[in-house]
Amino acid sequence: FREERGDPGAEGAWDGLTLDRPMLHTRAFVKVQDGCDHFCSYCVIPSVRGRPVSRSITDVTEEVRRIAASGCPEIVLTGIHLGLYGRGGDASLGQLVRAVAAVDGVKRIRFGSLEPFGLDDDLLEALAATPAFCPHLHLALQSGSAEVLRRMRRGYGPDDYLAIVERVRSALGQDTHISSDILVGFPGETEGDFTDTLSLMRACRLGKVHVFPYSPRRGTDAFSMVGRVPPDILADRARRAIALGDELLNEYGARWTGRTVPVLVEKTGSSAFEGLSREFLRVEAKGFGEQGREVLVAVTAASDGTLSGSRVAPDFAPPSHPVPLPENLL
Repeated sequence: FREERGDPGAEGAWDGLTLDRPMLHTRAFVKVQDGCDHFCSYCVIPSVRGRPVSRSITDVTEEVRRIAASGCPEIVLTGIHLGLYGRGGDASLGQLVRAVAAVDGVKRIRFGSLEPFGLDDDLLEALAATPAFCPHLHLALQSGSAEVLRRMRRGYGPDDYLAIVERVRSALGQDTHISSDILVGFPGETEGDFTDTLSLMRACRLGKVHVFPYSPRRGTDAFSMVGRVPPDILADRARRAIALGDELLNEYGARWTGRTVPVLVEKTGSSAFEGLSREFLRVEAKGFGEQGREVLVAVTAASDGTLSGSRVAPDFAPPSHPVPLPENLL
């Protein structure tokens, strides 16, 4: 193999790779952004992926139009640092969401992941005004310690993250699912730092949490930092964070018991089907559900973040405009 190295700091151009038909029948992942120049101290991505680059709204909507025409109703917009979409140009992520929502056949829109500092008021306003956008955001936290976040160069503190979560739920509804990433065992992390992380996870009422033990990467500033956490302590903290994540996901899932939720059918059998709620919870239901259709399910139980129940109504039609939450849910 011949290895070629370029300048990751140089301006790049979008690699025009498009999708005509998704591998999944109900959900398609459309990459709209690549690269990052944030340089978190533990991350090698900016060095290998280069500066941020975005696809044009025209290119994205043309691809989405082909996908929707194939019968796929859900679009997931992805990127290395999605919040940087359109930076330095005429477009914004909010404008892209509105454009994708206008494509005939698109019933649901999601983000793959979003950095907290990529979520501004303009984007929140666009999401709240787009009925097709699903009330779920994956906002990477990494740590709940102010000192660890500073050394990670994340660009926000614990109070900032909590304020962002509160703004999201104020705009999109108090039932909005906030999932996250947690990085445990960063060099110099104390037991107190880790306890702060657990406390912030609870305060934010997170749902699904992905826990990663710190792994040193050559070429990053964190690689040479002192205070490596011993493997046994690292494993114990990862276990405890995972346990709390499971507890929080169960608490979030339990709030849907006794309620009716729209479910996009992914798999179907003769007397039962399964799919995803708009909040990105797995749902298993009795009854018939045609693949690719959004139907209503009465939830009777929740376990490990999976809802179960029975179909109670025909296809679900999202509102044409945002609907305010009832007072008892605010």
